[in-house]
Order: sequence, then C-alpha cells, then structure tokens
Amino acid sequence: AADAPNAICLFFSLLNTVMSYDPRTMPVTTGFSEGNHVKLVELSVQVLAVLLDCGLPGNPEPVIDKNGDPCVEFEVASKGGFNVLRTLLARINTGKELTFIYDGFARLLRNVHEGDSSYMGTTKLECYQELLVLFWKFLEENPLFMPHILTRCNVNDVIVPICFLMYKSRRDPAQIGLVHICTFV
Repeated sequence: AADAPNAICLFFSLLNTVMSYDPRTMPVTTGFSEGNHVKLVELSVQVLAVLLDCGLPGNPEPVIDKNGDPCVEFEVASKGGFNVLRTLLARINTGKELTFIYDGFARLLRNVHEGDSSYMGTTKLECYQELLVLFWKFLEENPLFMPHILTRCNVNDVIVPICFLMYKSRRDPAQIGLVHICTFV
C-alpha cells in the first residue's frame, strides 16, 4: 500500500544489498562469513522479486522536468497500481542510479558465466533466475531503464551471460522457464 511506513526503506535496502554485492571481493568489515553474505544477497533478490510481483503495475510516462531531464512524477506513477514498490521502481530516474543498477545486474549475471568457466575459487550465486526476473521487472516497469541501457551502457555485459544461460539450459526440460525469461530479456 502507498501508506506502508517502511516500504521505501525496505525497497532501497533490498536493492542496495543486491546491487552492491560483488562476488569477487568479499568485504572484510561486515562481520558476515562468505556463505552468510551470499545467502543474504540471494534472499534479498528473492524477496524483492516477490514483492515486485504482487499488485497492479503503474505504467508511468516520463516527463521533462524544469532542468530538461526526464523524470517520473509520483502522482503519475502511482495512478495505475497499488504496489508502492513498483511505483518506487518506476521513479528511479537519475543516470547515476540507473547505471549503478545496470552495473549490479551485469556483475551478478557475469558471475554465473565466470563461476563455470574459471578455475579460481569465486563465490557463485545460485539466484540467477531471480536476477533475470528482477532485471525483466526493471526493463518492463521503469520507462527510463531500457533507453538508458541502450544509449549509455555496454549491452554485451548482460547479453553474454544471458546467452550462456540459454545455451547451458537449452536441452533441459526443467529449465524451460529460464530459457523463456532469457528470451524475454
């Protein structure tokens, strides 16, 4: 609901937990062991994907603010649905935030490919399906995310891991959902 008291804090905490995680470098000062940190990130991805999946989406159109930058106004974003988290997702509009989110997705999806093809002991995330669902949600619900990716980011950073996942799962009937979400993305 729009009046949920801690929805904004929950959304950005989960998003920052997921997008700031780098499997190649473990932070030393967090107090988490490596396994607990991976579990925290995986659970954060799963909770965020579930919370963004319920309720009706708003389909906001970007408008130009007084500085000439595209933005999404809260009233416009919240008209079409009841899920405040979807509204918050749709309102992310600065280039710095969008790049941070895209770089997080690229780093985490690249971990799937690097974990299978590397001899080094890198931590491998097992939540790549949830990451793809979350990536699809961002592409679908944030009107500024796809244009930002296509104009300012290296698309190959996510295309290579997605093609790798599709290739790896192509003959397994149990992975047909993964192949579909890769195709949608």
